[in-house]
Amino acid sequence: MKSARVVAFAGMCALTLVACGDEGAKPPKPNPNSPWKVAFVFDEPPTRPLEDLWFSARDDGWACAYQRVFHYNGERWWYFTDLEEEFPGVAGELSAISAPSASEVWAGGQPSAEADFFHFDGNLWETVDTGYPLEYVQDIFFLTPELGWAAAAGAEAPTNEGTLLRYGGRRWTREWEAALVLEKIHFLASDDGWAYGYDSASSRHVYRLQGGWWKEVEIPGAGVEYYNALDFTGPADGWLLGRRGDRSALYHYDGAAWLEVNSPATARALDDADFVSPTYGWLAGEDSWFYDGEGFTSYPWPYERYNPIIIRAVAEDDVWAATLSRDNVIYVYRFTGFK
Repeated sequence: MKSARVVAFAGMCALTLVACGDEGAKPPKPNPNSPWKVAFVFDEPPTRPLEDLWFSARDDGWACAYQRVFHYNGERWWYFTDLEEEFPGVAGELSAISAPSASEVWAGGQPSAEADFFHFDGNLWETVDTGYPLEYVQDIFFLTPELGWAAAAGAEAPTNEGTLLRYGGRRWTREWEAALVLEKIHFLASDDGWAYGYDSASSRHVYRLQGGWWKEVEIPGAGVEYYNALDFTGPADGWLLGRRGDRSALYHYDGAAWLEVNSPATARALDDADFVSPTYGWLAGEDSWFYDGEGFTSYPWPYERYNPIIIRAVAEDDVWAATLSRDNVIYVYRFTGFK
């Protein structure tokens, strides 16, 4: 690790007070029929979409957009820090964030010559150089503060090949050199993981780590143009969301095989999925869609959706979503209950 810089307590307070962005912005008139309320608004340019949203607990949420990091402390969201200001010329655009605890936060995106990741230990941010040539960090997933993975495109790898790195508490090591660009990863245990990505022909593939080896898994039905969400609530309950033409393709894993299931009939351009249990989950797209174990019910967003939505279900009574609207303002929504 190198280039550590202290984030002083006074500086953090200043960010909380002046860089919040949620009081000066005036969003359009909300949809009165929406069960979602606006919990945070950020309109300070340059405004980019939120790329990732992660919760380690109900009172600890993190998000990243461009070179900025946002935090939720159980009471409110605020603009936490700008990594370009912390490390001038080092921070690229962030694309992934993972926080196994409030004092262990990892962010990554477009690496520079000095940093592959940014790490926050509860007091300071520091840059982390893995020693491996990386082109772009696509996803980060931590099970515990001492165990995590990152999916990245390798800078020196042949065209459209990727690298899976593993963090064991002290350093990052290369675990798998994949013959595809890894886009999304999800782990249930240290030896049980899933990943998807695309090859040089832009074909999509799903892999599983089992018995110490990564093996491709067959996904039934017609091929998809791409996948955009992967989530598990347990070894026998997994969800994979993709797109085929202008329609969504939704798959469920029952512990033995993947089967395509009926996604909402009118849902097009679905962006994300997140599930708490086999009978409670959400899809996000033009509307939000609630799954109760038998079917889907749609609920409108507070404002018209123009850009991709990220959705995260922390618990059955704690669900969040985030987007960037047409007016280039970041909105974070919170579900207020069924109406």
